[in-house]
Amino acid sequence: MKRKKVITISFTFILILLTAGYALFKVSKSRTFQFFGEIVPRVETNEKVVALTFDDGPTEYTQDVLKTLEEKDVRATFFVMGSELEKEPEIGKEIALARHELANHSYSHQRMWFKSQSFIADEIEKTNTLIREAGYKGDIHFRPPSGKRFLGYHGI
Repeated sequence: MKRKKVITISFTFILILLTAGYALFKVSKSRTFQFFGEIVPRVETNEKVVALTFDDGPTEYTQDVLKTLEEKDVRATFFVMGSELEKEPEIGKEIALARHELANHSYSHQRMWFKSQSFIADEIEKTNTLIREAGYKGDIHFRPPSGKRFLGYHGI
């Protein structure tokens, strides 16, 4: 009788762990759910518009992109990595001067899973500082690397 009870409890515990693991996996893949902060999937407007965004820059192609956007009179959002912006601060200034949005894509582009709050805060705050140094004045939006939003940082 005692052995049957141990087996039942063990089976139940394993089933709970597997279910919780599967649920966390599904949440990690979600594009419409996060625990903290706000997801902005769309903006209400009567105009027919498209949000054009670029990630992981600035890169060696950013100036060509800026030229094309200027020729077409198009505005975009550049989700920059702080480490890249630090290497190319003049390109960040060009983006801001051209009236594009500069946004935060973390400093080092590491996944935010299982990182400390201090690590995440440092990634965001260092990049925000570099964005301000580039001359950008607007709100700074944040897009986490790999789209993973299961963050332990409440300051977003």
